[in-house]
Amino acid sequence: MPSLAEAKAHLRVDHDDDDALIGTYLSAAQGHVEAHVSTAFADFDEVPPALFSATLLMLGHLYENREAATSGKVPSILPLGVEALCAPHRAQLV
Repeated sequence: MPSLAEAKAHLRVDHDDDDALIGTYLSAAQGHVEAHVSTAFADFDEVPPALFSATLLMLGHLYENREAATSGKVPSILPLGVEALCAPHRAQLV
């Protein structure tokens, strides 16, 4: 899983005010990616870069879309980048 420092760098957050929130979203993002590929990160000797990146993209999505709806539009449940990065790993498992 990306570290808090890596997560904050990805989000371009340079303060500590949201550390707990970012940590929560990071755990949720990892869980989402793990569920999407039907395997835990702990099962890998090294987490594939695509899944590491998918976790950061999902984190960014959660952090930027904290409400159920934004400007009258419902944000995507799974950003397309996350789907694309996870797809090869899903194909290996099914």
